[in-house]
Amino acid sequence: GVTVFWPDAGIDTGPILLQREAPVDPDDTAGTLYYRTLYPLGVQAVVDAVALIREGRAPRIPQDESRASYDPLCRDEHAAVDWARPAAEVHNLIRGCDPQPGAHTVWRDGRLRLYEPRRVPGKAGAAPGTVLAIDAEGITVACGYAGAVRCARGRDGGTKAAAAALAQTIGLEPGARLGG
Repeated sequence: GVTVFWPDAGIDTGPILLQREAPVDPDDTAGTLYYRTLYPLGVQAVVDAVALIREGRAPRIPQDESRASYDPLCRDEHAAVDWARPAAEVHNLIRGCDPQPGAHTVWRDGRLRLYEPRRVPGKAGAAPGTVLAIDAEGITVACGYAGAVRCARGRDGGTKAAAAALAQTIGLEPGARLGG
């Protein structure tokens, strides 16, 4: 969601002026959530906040500091994929790092960044990190607890590309193991 608050000496600690909730779809990435939902919602929230201030009706609702948390910027050290984790966790990590910094895994001697993930129903039946399939829908990789995730796009140092085309360029084939 979006919160407009009155600034004070702390970081995001001032009294709340207004809040708006936003739906999060199961396959939203940080990028799609921001551009499709939070950005337009935030613009409207600022318009509404300015109107409340002009009208003299802007509240100052104290924040409940017991419910506060701080999340640092997502950096490369937070974005490494551990394929042994359950598919839901791998899926959430990749979508949370999409578009920046891009979740990454090891392939050969480099980093392969992954984008636009989807969970794959059913049982993977292969060791975590094993590439199960490469097709027009993306690269499907086995995760822990017999799950799997498919990523539609990837990047190996260059620009983002369709995962199947990228796989061909870097020599990635079904049966290969990602993650070192």
